[in-house]
Amino acid sequence: MGTKRVCPHTITLFNFTGEDENGSACYNPVLLEWVHVFKKEGINATNSADDAPHVHIFDDTVIASPPENVTLDRSLYTLTPDSLQRALETPQGEVPYVPYHEWKTAPHQEQYWTLSTEGKDYFAVGDHRRTDHKLPTDVPIFRIIDVERHDVGTRRMWHWRIEAR
Repeated sequence: MGTKRVCPHTITLFNFTGEDENGSACYNPVLLEWVHVFKKEGINATNSADDAPHVHIFDDTVIASPPENVTLDRSLYTLTPDSLQRALETPQGEVPYVPYHEWKTAPHQEQYWTLSTEGKDYFAVGDHRRTDHKLPTDVPIFRIIDVERHDVGTRRMWHWRIEAR
């Protein structure tokens, strides 16, 4: 299941990092390639639009890339031993995943990506990384409302399922 044949899509994940001095929300954009985006189109039982996408991010397929203005530096990793080991095993030049509870206290959040259900993170289909740490206004963006981890079956089936609105 987690092959590039069934995961042909690219999304830009926007992790909320806080507010700037003007009170505007700031985001860390990470490009996630080789994911599967499924967008329902239709109406639900209450006759309201039901076009929320689902994204499947497979462990063995996804490639996470930072914005052009971020240089990844492994010497900045300050993680628990398990997360540090996974981060060091991430191929050079790719952004490692860390659990949200570690990411939100990390001093160099731009060195990692995470998934949160707090309703502050977003994604857009395609490459929409920005250097100003703002959300794009020229494409549809989706707020992440649920993240499920699936560690069943063979390792190539392990993935995150993201639901958004």
